[in-house]
Amino acid sequence: MKFKKLALVLVVVLMASTLAPVFAKSPFADVPADHWAYDSIVELAAAGLIEGYPDGTYGGSRMMTRYEAAMVFARALTRLENQIADTNVLPELDKIKAELMAEIKAQMAAMDKPVVETKVVEKVGVVDEETLARVRAAEIAAEGLEGDIAYVEARVLGLIDGIRYDVNKLQEQVDAPAVEQPSMEEIEALIAAKVQEGILEAALSAKEVVKETTVVEKVVSTTPELTEEDVELIAQAMIAQQLQQYELLIVRALRENAEQTERIEALEAAQAELATKEELAEVKTAVKALEKIKLGGTLELKADSYDEDEDQHRYEYAQTANLNLNIKVSDTVNVKAIASGSIKPNEAAPFSMSTYGVDVTSEGLAKRLLVGKRVVTGPEVNSRFGSYVLAPLGGSYRYQFAGLADLDVVEGLTGNILLASPKAGVEEDIIVGLGLKYKLSPAFGVKTAVTGLKPFDKAVPTAKALGAGIFGEIAKVKYDGEFSYDRNATADNMLFGGSLSTKLGPVSLSGKYVQAQDNYGATGSLVKRPFVEDSANLLELGAGVEFLGIDLDGTFYREAKEATETAKAYKLGASAGFDLVVPVRVAATYAVNDKAAEEDKNASEIKLAVGPEKAPELGFNYGASFTMIKNKIKDDKWKVAGNYTGEAENIVAANLGYKFDLRGAVIGLGYGATYTMPVESAKEKTLKHKVDLGYDFTKDVKLTLGSVITQTLSEPIDNLVSYNAGLSVKF
Repeated sequence: MKFKKLALVLVVVLMASTLAPVFAKSPFADVPADHWAYDSIVELAAAGLIEGYPDGTYGGSRMMTRYEAAMVFARALTRLENQIADTNVLPELDKIKAELMAEIKAQMAAMDKPVVETKVVEKVGVVDEETLARVRAAEIAAEGLEGDIAYVEARVLGLIDGIRYDVNKLQEQVDAPAVEQPSMEEIEALIAAKVQEGILEAALSAKEVVKETTVVEKVVSTTPELTEEDVELIAQAMIAQQLQQYELLIVRALRENAEQTERIEALEAAQAELATKEELAEVKTAVKALEKIKLGGTLELKADSYDEDEDQHRYEYAQTANLNLNIKVSDTVNVKAIASGSIKPNEAAPFSMSTYGVDVTSEGLAKRLLVGKRVVTGPEVNSRFGSYVLAPLGGSYRYQFAGLADLDVVEGLTGNILLASPKAGVEEDIIVGLGLKYKLSPAFGVKTAVTGLKPFDKAVPTAKALGAGIFGEIAKVKYDGEFSYDRNATADNMLFGGSLSTKLGPVSLSGKYVQAQDNYGATGSLVKRPFVEDSANLLELGAGVEFLGIDLDGTFYREAKEATETAKAYKLGASAGFDLVVPVRVAATYAVNDKAAEEDKNASEIKLAVGPEKAPELGFNYGASFTMIKNKIKDDKWKVAGNYTGEAENIVAANLGYKFDLRGAVIGLGYGATYTMPVESAKEKTLKHKVDLGYDFTKDVKLTLGSVITQTLSEPIDNLVSYNAGLSVKF
């Protein structure tokens, strides 16, 4: 029997292809699981329709030959024919057909319409008798089965559910431990058995329809008599009609299953996309949190080799680190951790942590809090408490450990608190400071400060100095007035001071006056007398002007005690820069100190320089200068008479350099020479040569190599040679 083989073939192939990927794995090394054709290749390989190459690869990028395509199709046809041959559905269908024919004959006999052996049918056109009989049988079957599809549909849906249930059981077995994965043949056999069951039930439904409907009555009303062949054709057509509906329902169920699978996959994809977006949001949140944390600083390695004299050579090595960790806790609070240390292997204490601390800034009451070892500098203290209630600290570190707080109390009112320990490991008194400033308007403000000492064995500090003052700006003139009281002395312990400054276009003016009593700043006080000499008052006047590209400035300084002038000095300076084919700069200073030795009262320095002030990042760089110095001033402290050395010398200097980019790195070559000629014949002339080689991996990672040769131009010539190397990393 040949009818409806296609239905079984279609169902078995489609059901197997939709369920097999659950269990199958790729046998080819060159087909990853995320490849777009992965499932199709796995299905064909599991079904035995395609094979790979001997090396275990699939070779998906090469073209398939016509021979290979023919081989795949032949395997597919053979497999389907074998699958049909292995089932028992055809004999069972023949049995059902025989039972259906017997039922039709019985009903025909009951209606007194027995089945005849043969009959004569007239031919119509070119259509033969057999074809007409088959067409008529199909029409009768269609009329008889009309409206009875619901029964078949219910059976098909039950069949689909049964197949899914059994395949799920197989999946559970695969997931269980120590259970071997089912083969493709086992899956196909399971589906084929279920499909065979459904086909037979669909065919049997035709028999039930014949019993319970008026199919035979319709046959009798349209066909006076039936032959044995007619009955067989009607039974066969009725079964075929049922199987056709069965096939359509199977295909529809598979299509709906595929659509449901697509919807599930789309939902899973959407969920995965949502999860990805959530993960990205979490990553962005984490990145945003990390952006609030910034680690910066510098690491340096240095090595020096030099001659102390002709008989002794020294080597020195050092590693220094400066680290800054910034953490933005919130939009209004920022925390900065500070650390600085060094390693010097050739010293008795090779490792030292010179500086460490924390700097917190905010927009709240505590505007800033700075705490740590050697992190509070002189300028920071002087700017908050003034120079008259606490000794000036200069520009160097003073306190071994200190805490400094800035308070923003209300609008216009600010405060400052200082706790400081002068030395480490010494139980000395702790320095305590408190300052307040209230700015009523830009033109007027008041300030006060108190400093004292807190002994280790006492809870309450003792005030040592008190101060008060006013400040503001009127008509572009800034003023500042202070009064200070030194409690370390009982009498003659006060100081008065004031300053004025203004800038009117290119002209700037300043003035300062201080008057102190004799016991102010006595031994043991926290304050210090602000004089170069031990005087009672000082007057300092300054002026500056920019005229025709020339900067001029001058300062006058005078100290006196009672009616006696104890110190008087002044300094004048001028500088200008212009281009004459090349950049040229000229600078000159002149200072006079009446208290210096008669022959050393006047000091001057004139410098002529050629070349750019700043070297370019790439390219050629050059420079040359000539400096004349008369009466050299030590550390440029021209107010102190003892710093006028009386030494005079002329200095000629020149330098050449070139930087170029080599594959992303900057290489720099440099040479400099300095010739120093003392005016006094007793001094030796020196010539210093400096050679540098720099290799910048990036702007923040730099390697330097150099050498300095210092020649003393005497008889014989003495050479002192030093070498240096360094690596610095900035981040």
